[in-house]
Amino acid sequence: MNEDDVSPPPPPGYGDAGPSGPFLTENGPLFLKFEEGPFTEQCFFVRKRHVNTKGMLHGGMIATFMDSVLARTVLAGAEGQFVTVHLATSFLAVAKQGEWVYGEGRVVRATPDLIFADARAYVDSKDIARATGIFKVLRRRA
Repeated sequence: MNEDDVSPPPPPGYGDAGPSGPFLTENGPLFLKFEEGPFTEQCFFVRKRHVNTKGMLHGGMIATFMDSVLARTVLAGAEGQFVTVHLATSFLAVAKQGEWVYGEGRVVRATPDLIFADARAYVDSKDIARATGIFKVLRRRA
């Protein structure tokens, strides 16, 4: 493995987010904060594979991370399986290789069929992205 593509240990309070499928296995790792609170929180370390030709965090990785933050937020309170049906991401600032990107999400509203959530991603105290998502409930837990 290339030295530029190694993550340091996660920050205090964060740990392995668990199984996430082949896509995030290749594009992660993402770390989950294991503390109770009003937000679901995740983070990742920007590796060489996450940046574009200008050395900035690639927009596709930001969108992927925001979808994951939103989905974990919905999962924390969902009563069944769901899928993303809408994701809107606003790119506000850049992140660079070697920085930790943090994200937090919250459920805004839930109906029997749809769950609405929003999230932000930040480096230090500076927002780099905001996102909203709508998730379709496929099947309620028995």
